[in-house]
Amino acid sequence: MKTLKIRNVNYVRTGYDRDDISRKEFVSVVYSLDDDGRVVEERHFNQDDQIEDYVKNTYIDGLLVKSEQYDGDDNLILTTENSYDAERHIVKCTSSYGEADAVEEVVFVYDGGLLRKEMLADDAEPLVLKEYFYESPQGGNLVTKRVEYDEDGAVQYIYMYDYDEKGQVVEMKVEEVAAKDRRTYTYEYDNHGNRIKELTYNYDDTLIAKKYTEYAPDGRILSEEAEDLDNYKKTVYEYTGDNLAKISVYAKDDALLSWSELQYDADGRLYASADYIIDEVDPSEYRLLAEAYRIYE
Repeated sequence: MKTLKIRNVNYVRTGYDRDDISRKEFVSVVYSLDDDGRVVEERHFNQDDQIEDYVKNTYIDGLLVKSEQYDGDDNLILTTENSYDAERHIVKCTSSYGEADAVEEVVFVYDGGLLRKEMLADDAEPLVLKEYFYESPQGGNLVTKRVEYDEDGAVQYIYMYDYDEKGQVVEMKVEEVAAKDRRTYTYEYDNHGNRIKELTYNYDDTLIAKKYTEYAPDGRILSEEAEDLDNYKKTVYEYTGDNLAKISVYAKDDALLSWSELQYDADGRLYASADYIIDEVDPSEYRLLAEAYRIYE
């Protein structure tokens, strides 16, 4: 069994003087990992080193079969159990809350190896939650329509997908039936299959958001530029060798808003990060906001 601890150091401004900064150090998360790196236990702590909640996971043949969530007082909050078929497809997910006998059971229905329905089991009649349709000319293995229902059986959302000759989604339409609203998302890709452009349109086909992504020849992301009706953000990624070393965020006028620096150990594992922001007292300066350390044991 291996352990990974996340130790946080937060720097909170407490006054208007330059040095009015309080430092708080604490372990926020402790992961217990099996030999294959799967999380078998995950514990969350607050800044006073008190446990807030934890999760225990059980695996069989690499598949998650049971997950138990507890609060900080060891009270069971939620138990989830999964069943799989011979092809390792999930076929049933059972959830029980606390120590109560009430159980919610979701059944997954396949046909020809393709997921067709997700249904909420009921003594009277199963209730369809999601339904998938495959009508693609690329061999019938791509979802072209997904319908989501509420617990009364009424249609909530309808998702429609269009693909290019490579099987990449080039358009997704999302209809919110009750609200009579619709969003259309269009996508473009480079020759390597990397998504480089995303546009979002509202119900009357007015452009309301856009995102552009730039990649290096090896497929690593170099920058992302996102803008909607109210906000703009450009994120730039810098690398040292194979490792992501710095993430910087800029405003539309190219003013630096914040950045994060990452460090790695000799095995190439991330072990430290530091976040910097514009100082609240002196906007011409930047200050350290938080640090995080990954401790491998």
